[in-house]
Amino acid sequence: MQQDGANSTNFGCMVVLPATFAGSPRHMNQLYQDSMALVKKFGKLNLFITMTCNSNWPEILHELRPGEEASGRPDLTSRVFNMKLNALLKDLLQNGVLGITVADIHVVEWQKWGLSHGHILIIICSVTAAIMIGSCVPSFQTNPPTPSFTTL
Repeated sequence: MQQDGANSTNFGCMVVLPATFAGSPRHMNQLYQDSMALVKKFGKLNLFITMTCNSNWPEILHELRPGEEASGRPDLTSRVFNMKLNALLKDLLQNGVLGITVADIHVVEWQKWGLSHGHILIIICSVTAAIMIGSCVPSFQTNPPTPSFTTL
């Protein structure tokens, strides 16, 4: 049976997308397996950081033409977000602002209204993690809690 010059026997052929095709089920499964392998090797993650694009960033507002909105320029918002995300990743991973990084994973997603946001998962050195926790959580030995009494 011929219709518009196409052979009907070619319809419905199964196509398997490789893991190199971004967004395919195999690609997502591979990313998940890679993440679980990092956790198995280095332990639980220490930091979960979320970064969201802000359409009112000065870098975005400066480049908009009069009457233009950031939602109409996804190229501009994604470029500025990518530059800021790369600067944040450089500070976190290379400069060690929050500690020595042992392993990291980051993902960029786009929200329904067109702005991008990123999730950064970081596993830091256990010595650095102990110092961070010790500086945030007070010790009861050095700072014993003061009892508070309420009288009626």
